[in-house]
Amino acid sequence: MITPDRTTTDRASHASNGDKTLQIVKKAIQLFNRVGYERVKVSDITDALQIGKGTFYLYFKNKKELLLECFRQLDLVISSIENTPEVQSVHGFFERMRPRVAAAQEHYISLAGTINLIRLSSESADPQIRQCAQEAYRAIVDPMKRDLEIAIRQGVARNIDSELAICGLIGFAETIINRAARDERYSLQELDNMIIDFAERAFRVPQNQDYSQALPADRNVFSATITDRNGVCAEVNELRFEGDPKLRGILGQAEIEVDPARVTSIGIREASEVWLADVTTRDGVQASLQVQPNLIISGETTLGTLRIALGEISMLAFSHPQV
Repeated sequence: MITPDRTTTDRASHASNGDKTLQIVKKAIQLFNRVGYERVKVSDITDALQIGKGTFYLYFKNKKELLLECFRQLDLVISSIENTPEVQSVHGFFERMRPRVAAAQEHYISLAGTINLIRLSSESADPQIRQCAQEAYRAIVDPMKRDLEIAIRQGVARNIDSELAICGLIGFAETIINRAARDERYSLQELDNMIIDFAERAFRVPQNQDYSQALPADRNVFSATITDRNGVCAEVNELRFEGDPKLRGILGQAEIEVDPARVTSIGIREASEVWLADVTTRDGVQASLQVQPNLIISGETTLGTLRIALGEISMLAFSHPQV
């Protein structure tokens, strides 16, 4: 998540009463892309908007702060898209494509140039600009990448490099959006359909391809007993955490991936509005990790595939991995 300094936050909060901040951001994106960030002056932006410099400085203390706000606005857009009921109510990379694309419609033209701006800024000599640009790009890539990795492990998507695949999809979408913006013949619906069709044809496993061909042959498979918050238990094989065999969490200030091969149990609880996973290893070591309650755990049961959010679970008790 992009976190500008306190001054930026305070100014953005003050500006939220109107749309002046967005007006300045949108114009800045256009000029930064057309002329280059280094060559654009504050006066170029104010002249284009027909506002005084004094008005500009009510919202931004300098041009750099404006650039960082461009990245922050994109981060807010992506967060709002990912949290729409339409996206949250379905699961799967392909199932989420249409609601994601549909939710992004109103931002297509106004913020499309931000991606190119991020690409250029990621090579900036200024470390803060470079870091914020990279974080903004990860905000776009990571949600779709996680879903694609799950689809690959489930055999729904081709066994491809998820990072390159999503970057390619974003590049394709950006290209046709920018082209369509210069031609009134193309509707947003046509853009939606083309992006979705591209993803389906490029990433989905053909129906006549065997499921096992899409999965890594040497994958580790873990079994566990899942107990939900109502006390209902289920024996689950091929356990996955958002498609990954390892549970990701935060330990102190560091990210950590918990390997089920080393664990006997994981208890899930909420404490002070934070969700914790209490991990007990086979050596008796205990640790509490901060986790995301909406992370989806999946696996195979005798009745079929089970999917449940981590926050709906009270305990995971692991069996030894099957090879």
